[in-house]
Amino acid sequence: MLTHEGLRQTPTAGCSDASTYDASKDSRLIVRATEPLNIETPLETLEGTITPLPLFFVRNNDTIPEIAPEDWELRIDGLVEQPYTLSYAELRALPSVSYVAVLQCCGNGRARFADGVREAEGLQWEDGAVGNAEWVGVPARLILDRAGVKASAVQVECIGGDEQRTTRGVEVAKLRDDAILAYAMNGQLLSRLHGGPVRLIVPGWGGINAIKWLVGMRVLDCESESVYNQQKYIMLNEDGELEGKVRELIVNSVISNLSPGMQLQPGPQVIRGFAWSPNGGVERVDISTDGGATWQPARLLCDLGPHSWRQFEWIWDAAPGSYTIAARATDASGQTQPERVPFNHHGYLMNAIVKVPLEIVV
Repeated sequence: MLTHEGLRQTPTAGCSDASTYDASKDSRLIVRATEPLNIETPLETLEGTITPLPLFFVRNNDTIPEIAPEDWELRIDGLVEQPYTLSYAELRALPSVSYVAVLQCCGNGRARFADGVREAEGLQWEDGAVGNAEWVGVPARLILDRAGVKASAVQVECIGGDEQRTTRGVEVAKLRDDAILAYAMNGQLLSRLHGGPVRLIVPGWGGINAIKWLVGMRVLDCESESVYNQQKYIMLNEDGELEGKVRELIVNSVISNLSPGMQLQPGPQVIRGFAWSPNGGVERVDISTDGGATWQPARLLCDLGPHSWRQFEWIWDAAPGSYTIAARATDASGQTQPERVPFNHHGYLMNAIVKVPLEIVV
């Protein structure tokens, strides 16, 4: 049904996780888990720069709650001068912004850490736990400024409305920079499947920071003790040693229209894909047909801003033979995808160059 400001409401109230998925998602999506629901986007289904809602991946740590907009409230407290509670109507009355931004699970590409002997812990995502959407919401800094955040503040515990109250501490500076409390996605009011009525969007940072069904923001003078800050989303190297915490994403790319073992005809072939980075956007993408021995620059398509991914394409006059296609992105800060990413136990931040072997046959 149409709502004010031209947004549409997706009717999912009263649905279980499975029926919500069945009613609103494309049947080609890959179900990685059902309880809680986790579904991946097949890359070959992606065409335009914006990922359609029926194709957008879903990542959950708990079952999907039912929170009607009229029942939603956000509590802001902790190290603030004036704690307060905000209703959905009050949130919608505040100034809003919109931008296009990538949302990516920190474990996207985890399956590529498997080497035949071991695999990283967690859902075995391939490369489709990522999407690009237009988000509308209220800047988080407005919410924090109204409360009067104290100078000693370090992080804000952002609390979800799911049963386990999924909680993630996010740095105050990042929230004040470009994070929003989003209530719309791709022109529709945010569905419960994607964290509605309100979720946090933190551009350039891993999806765990984009807390769904946001119901609380507690300001702290230290790092959160949440399991999602201390036990998960940490980098444990091959020896199990702590190397750091997972926050910002890194430069990455995928080839969307080719798959290993494909057989194509000789002549013009178009190689397509997407590239993204938190560091001011993508500067260039290079394509190789010989496994990375030589590279040619691809053409970057529609630029929807620094938080968005860029679609790329390269036209190849293919002769019969065996080839290994690869794409390599470089961002505005000069960071480039590596050939290899060292193993880490939780399988986070896989951004090694993807190589796709195929045949050109007569």
